[in-house]
Amino acid sequence: DGLIDLNTVPDSIFSVATYLKRHRYKERGREYAFQRYNHSDMYVRGVKLYSNEFKKLMPSRDPIK
Repeated sequence: DGLIDLNTVPDSIFSVATYLKRHRYKERGREYAFQRYNHSDMYVRGVKLYSNEFKKLMPSRDPIK
């Protein structure tokens, strides 16, 4: 529809992918990108744990290119 609505799955996923790409997730590593968003070590650990679980569900997918 041309409008960004972060309460919808497609828009929120695309937004996160865009953020990670802009912060060089591939080159600098996920911890760097996560830390740029939120400086809390606990937050970064939690997101990494969640990310690891998600990778188990979709091991062959790499949405950030």
